[in-house]
Amino acid sequence: MKHLAIFSTIFLLTVTVLAVQQSEGLPSSDFDSSCPRYTWVWKLNPVNSKADRAKLFDLCQSAGISGVYLYMPMLSPGYAQDLEIFLKEAHAKSIKVEALDGDSSWAFERNHKNCLKWVESILAYNQGKPADAQLDGISLDVEPHVAKEWQYYQERVSAEFVLLLEKIRGLINKYAQPIEFNAATAPFYAEINNGKFSEDIFRYVDSIALMDYFDNPKTIAEQAKAHLLIADKMNKKVVIGVETQDLVTMKQGGRRNTFFEEGWEYMEQALAKVKEKVKGNASFAGFAIHCDYSYIKLQKGRNAPTRERGNESSYIVKSVKITKDIKIDTDASDWDISVPFDIYRPVNVVYGKSAWGGPKDSSISCWSAWDDNNLYFLFRVIDDKIVQKYTGEDMWKGDHVELWLDTDLKSDYKESINSEDDFQFGFSPGNFSNLPPEAYIWTPALDIDYKSEIQLAAKRTEDGYILEVKIPVSVLNIASGKFEKSDEFGISVDLSDTDDAAVEQKALISSSVDRAWGDPTTFGVLELE
Repeated sequence: MKHLAIFSTIFLLTVTVLAVQQSEGLPSSDFDSSCPRYTWVWKLNPVNSKADRAKLFDLCQSAGISGVYLYMPMLSPGYAQDLEIFLKEAHAKSIKVEALDGDSSWAFERNHKNCLKWVESILAYNQGKPADAQLDGISLDVEPHVAKEWQYYQERVSAEFVLLLEKIRGLINKYAQPIEFNAATAPFYAEINNGKFSEDIFRYVDSIALMDYFDNPKTIAEQAKAHLLIADKMNKKVVIGVETQDLVTMKQGGRRNTFFEEGWEYMEQALAKVKEKVKGNASFAGFAIHCDYSYIKLQKGRNAPTRERGNESSYIVKSVKITKDIKIDTDASDWDISVPFDIYRPVNVVYGKSAWGGPKDSSISCWSAWDDNNLYFLFRVIDDKIVQKYTGEDMWKGDHVELWLDTDLKSDYKESINSEDDFQFGFSPGNFSNLPPEAYIWTPALDIDYKSEIQLAAKRTEDGYILEVKIPVSVLNIASGKFEKSDEFGISVDLSDTDDAAVEQKALISSSVDRAWGDPTTFGVLELE
């Protein structure tokens, strides 16, 4: 018996340790009644499976989730019995449950009956049940824009979708139940018909789950803004949804559309920033995480793909320390231009090889300098025909210089995706007439007014143009607050050539001959000497 007691003690300790380890492996967030958390549940089956139920409740407890959009088929008598047991357990843990289903084909009037039959099965189930055994809501995931017909008959499809929502609202009113009606919507819905499409949706639903699938807090808040304003006006609610699936592998989106690579700790930091940006909107009703099977496995730290840097990525660009400010005026007399970094060989053409007409068609030489507070760049561009009519994020369609800087080279030396320390600058020379030179940052999204801090000047030459740029340390968010000798940054210098305003980007030449967009492992090294 003594041996059995010792074994039991060891067993209990082992189980406790395993439970702690399991809990520590789950995403973590505190419950926040002012900012509820939801998750879409597509694959777990907590109604019929006790094991899945335990997984779901563990995730909810660890991640501060107080509501789930639970995939639910047409309710059969056997399923309804198990559902009642599950709902009582969920409600005892203060977890709301909304029935989830949908198909893009349901948007069409000819298929409304399929959706309404499902909705009525939910309402019929709730009828006469005690409050703790009732479903709290209906979460509709129809997404009419996914249907092929949307491309050709958007007005008709959107009108039929709104008609479906009206019919569902009619059913809910008929059953006279206090049940939440939520619909998943896309950010661009607010742009359709000057916002009228979103207004029509809000007319019939109580809330929307906005599929705001980006990994940057500024972008998430910006994409939600129009919906929040409409919902504020109509006294409705907006739950902001974010993504955790590996969309790149699934070929359903880009890295900027998911927190899969960044991990849940970064996601929590991002959501806290989004909350600060949108908390002034009365309609803001929390966050929803898509979805159970990816969220439950999301790592705490970055899950970035890695690769070894090849010989092609081993080039070095020297940046010279200066003691006297360089004036940004395209007069190179205050530069040491004796040793340029030239990009002109056929191997440097990473896009449009057949369209590139040689170094006299497009090529670039660059120089770099630095002081404690600034990085300086001088670009000498050869371009036989300068075409630029675009500004801002669209400047890539015309002639411009692109500069990538990885400001934390040592920490993510082998990461093959860009992160918050990887900057993609665009420098447009303008058109030397009515369009002035301009700087733009595509990534990361910054909260500062960087355009007022970056200095840029351009001058037309006989065979191209000169660009001169000054980038303050504040724009690059350097942790030490200053540049220092022996600093090393990742760098890629790219020249985009456009010869016809009707044809976007004829060719692109790059210092990184194995260049892949957003892949810092293809960059060279900028050395501050």
